[in-house]
Amino acid sequence: MTAPVADAGPAPWAGIWIAEDIEMIAAGVRSGNWVENTLGVAGGGLDALALAVDPVGVLLQYGIAWLLEHVEPLAEALDWLAGDPGEIAAHAQTWRNVAASLGSEAEGLERAVRWDTTEWAGAAGDAYRAWASGRGQTLAALGQAAEAMAAMTEGAGVLIGTVRLMVRDAVAVVVSRLVVYAGELLATGGLAAPVVVGQVGALCASWGARIAGWLRDLIASLRRLVSEGDRLTRLIDKLKRLLHGRGSGVPEAPREPNKKIGAPTDFDPDELRGLTADDVKARIPADWVARPSRAGGGSVYGDPHNRGRQVRIMPGYPPGSRPEPVTWGPYAEVCQNGVALKIPLAGNPTL
Repeated sequence: MTAPVADAGPAPWAGIWIAEDIEMIAAGVRSGNWVENTLGVAGGGLDALALAVDPVGVLLQYGIAWLLEHVEPLAEALDWLAGDPGEIAAHAQTWRNVAASLGSEAEGLERAVRWDTTEWAGAAGDAYRAWASGRGQTLAALGQAAEAMAAMTEGAGVLIGTVRLMVRDAVAVVVSRLVVYAGELLATGGLAAPVVVGQVGALCASWGARIAGWLRDLIASLRRLVSEGDRLTRLIDKLKRLLHGRGSGVPEAPREPNKKIGAPTDFDPDELRGLTADDVKARIPADWVARPSRAGGGSVYGDPHNRGRQVRIMPGYPPGSRPEPVTWGPYAEVCQNGVALKIPLAGNPTL
């Protein structure tokens, strides 16, 4: 009678801990365990019961709900409260497009390694195949992370859309009951005013408390989802570092010693592109004269043997404050042979 244990084998991501963590996050998001229980209760049965007890009131409620969705100012108010479902769906689809693109890149790299390096022998070929395999796994894991982002966006959209419908229907109920109470007031010539006022107060208090509870639970649910999103972002950052060679297991090439700036004919200013300010300073000959820049908080290094030759190292200015984008971050200005060139350094937005 005992059922045999199914041997499903290891999961595709088993052993790759970052990918396993991403898969766990995605599975948790899809399971909906981050959603407050009160927001997961369907109201269809209650609608059917209400229709049997008060058909006129419920039909009036449906009409008001229709107006809330189709009359532009009312629909805009709902969108302001709970977002535009179509826009949320578009964001989720964008993440899925990113996931598909990364998956395609990973598969293409795997095919290229499998078929294009068959004749590569020796340690270099083995090292390249190992590196390419790791890079392909990293791309695939990034695609998986993008898919998890899509699931998060979609999950948030579904939950927000659910609360949107709940709030819309609650407003419709309140308005429809107010119309009925107004009819009672008119029918009795105002004699039922004390009763109607009490009914209106109780109605608004009851539904106001419900709506406030839904919104509190929505915020609590989204906070849990944001926490998972933060975890996913940290994992994506680790994958990005792997993709750029830090921590990938592939040894980095040793850095060349800083090359000193030589004569004008021997030095290309573009060699400074992307370097840090300290690296640029290390390339400046020891006998050059340093002085603070007259503006911008930088430093100027002048060639004592050529008065027209200097290197200005600047921390940069706030974005948009200068006409040249290269000055919106760290840069070096090299003046030689009558020409001044601005070169972006590490951290410059133009790189």
